Amino acid sequence: MRRARRAVSVTFAAHGTLFGTWATLIPLVKERLRLEPGVLGLALICGAVGGVIAMQLAPRLMRGLGAPLLQRAAMLLGCVMLPMAVLAGGAWQLGGALLLMGAGIGTVDLVMNAQAVQVETRMQRPVMSGLHGLWSLGALSGAGIGALLLTLLPPPWQAFVLAGSAFAAVFLVSRTQLPMQEGERSNADARPRLLLQPVLILTGALMGLAFGVEGALLDWSAIFLREYHHVPKAAAGLGYAAFAGATLSGRLCGDWLRSRLGDRTVLACVGFAGVCLGAAVLSPVTWLTVLGFALTGLALCNAAPILFNVAGRIGADLGSAGSTRAVGGVTTLAYAGVMAMPPLLGLVAQHSSLTVALGLVACMAVVLGASAFMLPARLASGS
Repeated sequence: MRRARRAVSVTFAAHGTLFGTWATLIPLVKERLRLEPGVLGLALICGAVGGVIAMQLAPRLMRGLGAPLLQRAAMLLGCVMLPMAVLAGGAWQLGGALLLMGAGIGTVDLVMNAQAVQVETRMQRPVMSGLHGLWSLGALSGAGIGALLLTLLPPPWQAFVLAGSAFAAVFLVSRTQLPMQEGERSNADARPRLLLQPVLILTGALMGLAFGVEGALLDWSAIFLREYHHVPKAAAGLGYAAFAGATLSGRLCGDWLRSRLGDRTVLACVGFAGVCLGAAVLSPVTWLTVLGFALTGLALCNAAPILFNVAGRIGADLGSAGSTRAVGGVTTLAYAGVMAMPPLLGLVAQHSSLTVALGLVACMAVVLGASAFMLPARLASGS
């Protein structure tokens, strides 16, 4: 079990590194291609589209190839497409590269979270927040090291170095994953009904809000600092780095909080993230905006770990295959939220301002926190 947890931990960190690296490159790609906010939003949506499509195929591919091989192949695809996105010659090429990158990292996302649910179930104590904390550590490292490397290397080489390192890490540990097909044949008739359960749809909708808020800060925080506070290019990633750093700190304490306060109480605190984000985008002072992004991450940090765990518990009656399917269904809805966010915010920003667009994101965080107690107590550990 220790080896399996170590493999999942490394995968979470490597996966986060790709996101943090991309956060530092978005403003550079936007400026080089001279993309309007609406066009950039439509290009960014392609990553989520690729993830949603891949997640429909991933369970079948996992049965045929096995989780380790599928994860290595998917991670390779995502890592190769990151430099390709940086080298894109136009909006269509950027969208195509992000479509394939999203397919790769979306598949890895599904496999690693299904693995994490199994690890937490077998260890019989909360570990999901800590694992997602390692994702935040990877995102923080990708943003911080990525910003540093941009002062030393051209953007394509920066992307190649960090993406190559992430793939090497996943390749080395993926063989120690847990088997993911237990209980599938005997429960084949129950699988279609699983995805139609109202509680799973609710969990997926809340996950869509959580991913939407996180994705908005990933996609737009650097642009906001660059265009509204006129920070240097190398410093534009500091907003997302602050968000990721606070998210990391909160998730490292998250399992302790979950075991004492209960998942629904911790999830309700997400509403405070909306207040912090609203204050951040209205502040005329750069360091207060960065601080607001950090407090947003601190309040939002445990939403995704809790909701992934709830999804795994919903499918637990069908064994690990049921948990995988439930996690996949929730992740698909989450990516649908991410899919809707870039064009929505891009269009709002183009027709009003990016401040108004991020204010809309703040309202979403408030709705997420207010909806926490709609989840059944039996599915929330520690409640």
